[in-house]
Amino acid sequence: MALKEGRCPNCGSILMLDPEQEKGHCLYCDAVFDNAKAFALAENVGDYVFPHEEQPPYEGPNLDPKQYQPRFDVDKLQQSIEANQRKQAAKRQNSDLPLELSDQAIPDLNMPRKQVAWVAGVAVLIAAIFLAVMIPISLQRDRVKADLSKAYLQEIQLDPVADAEKLLIRGNDNSQAVVLVKGSISEEDAADYFEKFCQERAKQLHMNPETDNLYRNVGMEVISTEGSWRIIATPQDPGRPYVVISGK
Repeated sequence: MALKEGRCPNCGSILMLDPEQEKGHCLYCDAVFDNAKAFALAENVGDYVFPHEEQPPYEGPNLDPKQYQPRFDVDKLQQSIEANQRKQAAKRQNSDLPLELSDQAIPDLNMPRKQVAWVAGVAVLIAAIFLAVMIPISLQRDRVKADLSKAYLQEIQLDPVADAEKLLIRGNDNSQAVVLVKGSISEEDAADYFEKFCQERAKQLHMNPETDNLYRNVGMEVISTEGSWRIIATPQDPGRPYVVISGK
């Protein structure tokens, strides 16, 4: 389902939220809120006053829109492997203890040992193929994200080290970006930020500007203290590959 624009009830930042999710998380102030309230504020702020209250660091479950959530978590995989290794070590340490059988009857599946070994082998092979495919893809995506972030920050004249938190790149194909800047930002400035991001992303992905659509599925939010802009690609119109929408 397409994302929908909402506003953080705490700081007023413009966010792209998933209508199918009940809760949302602000990337800028760490507030957690009901998405319904954020959508209502985006449609009509009225006399609502954003409190700008300091929020504790959010450590709960991932509340990013589902299309931004990674399908494969390398850290969780590593934690699972380490937990399994600890279990195996504990089993080895307890191997000298007398074996106690439960009174509960164990069903006899009447499965030959060769068949059991074959089924187990197939399961291990499938798991190995899955890991062999997904781990390199995940690592490659993260490498591209790191290189793209560094090159893009340099392109817009920001320090890749000191100003790294002013850029957020998301999506499995690193196609969604949020840029935080100071001062007033014009529509032309926002378009320039977007253009440079698309160009730098194309370099990192080795895309051909003459044959590939550099703007396809790419989106960006440029946010400042004096307003914001949202840029959305429009690949169906070659003459105008994207539109810039004011978030004021």
